[in-house]
Amino acid sequence: MNTSGAAATASRGSATRRWTAVVVVSAMAVVLLASVARALMTEPLGGNDETAHLDYAYQVWLGRLPVFEDGVVLTPGFGSSPPVQWVAQHPPLFYVLLAPIVGPLVDGQHMFAAVIAARFANALVAAATVLAVWWAVRQCWPDARRLAAAAAVVTSLTGMIILVGGAVYNDLLASTFSALALGLAARMLRGGISWGTAAAAVLVAVGGMSTRLSLAVFVGVMVVAALLSARRGESTPRAWAMRIGTAFALVVAPVAAIGWFYLRNVRLTGGITGGHPDWAAENLGRVDRSAVEVVSDTRFWSGLFSIFRIDSPADGYAPWLLLLIPIGSAVVAAIVWAVRGRRSPVSRASVLVGVMVVGVTVVVVAMQISYVTTGGAANTRYALPLIALLAAAVAVGLTAWRRLAPVLLSLWAVGAAATYTASFSVPLPITTSPWAEGMKWAAYALSLAALAVCLVGFARLSARRDAEVSTVA
Repeated sequence: MNTSGAAATASRGSATRRWTAVVVVSAMAVVLLASVARALMTEPLGGNDETAHLDYAYQVWLGRLPVFEDGVVLTPGFGSSPPVQWVAQHPPLFYVLLAPIVGPLVDGQHMFAAVIAARFANALVAAATVLAVWWAVRQCWPDARRLAAAAAVVTSLTGMIILVGGAVYNDLLASTFSALALGLAARMLRGGISWGTAAAAVLVAVGGMSTRLSLAVFVGVMVVAALLSARRGESTPRAWAMRIGTAFALVVAPVAAIGWFYLRNVRLTGGITGGHPDWAAENLGRVDRSAVEVVSDTRFWSGLFSIFRIDSPADGYAPWLLLLIPIGSAVVAAIVWAVRGRRSPVSRASVLVGVMVVGVTVVVVAMQISYVTTGGAANTRYALPLIALLAAAVAVGLTAWRRLAPVLLSLWAVGAAATYTASFSVPLPITTSPWAEGMKWAAYALSLAALAVCLVGFARLSARRDAEVSTVA
């Protein structure tokens, strides 16, 4: 028995896991610190949406759910307030988590501290989103360690993640659940269903549907994955019972856990979404448009997919360069790969994962088109449930050229960090505080230090031959 060879292999695997951990943890630190810095540089409750979300959490603390027509109950004395409670249609999980943080501070008349504390809590959710994206990409493409690590870095520097992470919105919790759902679906397609995977999928389904109705798409993906999770040797009655039982639980558990809230929406508004399109049309100037008009409008696409912007316009060139250059690199790498004839057998599971990726993207975009046709606005936050797939697409272009991967990712990170840095020079209203200004700059400096550690860790990971199978040598 060759014990020395086995020991060497184990040592290499341990080193790969160690450098992967360095990249992922430091990427989480990047987005956490950047979100904290962002939280301290913008006016508290400077937008009606943030006030509405904070108010929802406070109303939960008071033991009730908000009602659209009743408006907000917070009287902060600064910032802005919406004329109605226009986030009341959202399920309550995010606000239940925030309520113990926000409630005591508001009751104690510490309104500014309540806003900052809620923002800091959301910065932690941003860090969780990075971890969820890394894990999801690992499940979708298990041989691509370098790809998953790069996707974590890309997520940590996504401008919209930082922007939302430094404010009070429920989008990042929804994005975390959507990434976990995709990862669990891929895990079922590739490895079948264990009791642990089934339990995790049910918990994610309940959490997702308790955060946003739109995550029903991702619950549906897990249901389909459960039914298609057959592997060779698993076509037994017991295996089929596990698949059908898991799919059934993925539907029944969310209905049992949060169905009451959607019935409340129906009772209050006449629809499961809880929206008020007539009020929006009358008071916000929203008008219906045809699907053709929406799809042919470049503002729709720029508004939806400019995920790398922070304070720059949605149609500015910088966010699109950060998105399209890596995707262009991935296309070139695929062409080179095809010309060189580097074809290998594609498994059934890989085909199903590919179909899942394309299918969920098409459905989410179609949902946004439908939303805009009824007078809604194309908002970049609404693309964040796709962050795992968008980050993976960018990461493919940055890692496809194995020897250049550390250089390409570093150059991309410098560009993304420059966009993030530029937001600090934007003349946004900043609430003066004896500690906020110094803490803001400290968080900013530490985020760049964490990024440096992240890139060094990625370079060390890329140097390892067992990091992944790359597209182009």
